[in-house]
Amino acid sequence: MPPGARHLRGTVASRMRNLIHAGAITKAWEPVWFPVVEAFPPLVNTKVNRRAEAGRMPKITYPEDKFRKLFYERFETRQPLYLWEDHGSSHCDRFVDTCMQFAQEGLNDEEAVEKATGALEISKKETKMDQFVNENKLEDTIDLEEDLIGSEYPELPGF
Repeated sequence: MPPGARHLRGTVASRMRNLIHAGAITKAWEPVWFPVVEAFPPLVNTKVNRRAEAGRMPKITYPEDKFRKLFYERFETRQPLYLWEDHGSSHCDRFVDTCMQFAQEGLNDEEAVEKATGALEISKKETKMDQFVNENKLEDTIDLEEDLIGSEYPELPGF
């Protein structure tokens, strides 16, 4: 229960009982369900007020977790993931999806990982754009764009 809701402790029936005894609600305005709940109260041990079982909670694992773990063991992540930008699926997501497809086709885990690595051609070398993003060399922007485009910008008349 949140700390600010301590005044809401109790059940609906107990709060209604207190309102009737305090005179805030008269017998004429007493709810129809109240005498029934007073005669047959709800069970004491409900899911809400029952304590959790002793012991540790089991870890929740999904089938793709083993492939994700293998990906991060084999390949380093080069850049942080910015949550406010949408870059589509990451290398890891594509790797896991490909591994899951190969595993559903009947390959064992190691074969699926090897085949997915070859299919996605994930390399440890950074591309030119990754180097630019990581180094943040703004003075090389035009040279990088020229390299990526393959030609220089055309001359604009009047400039």
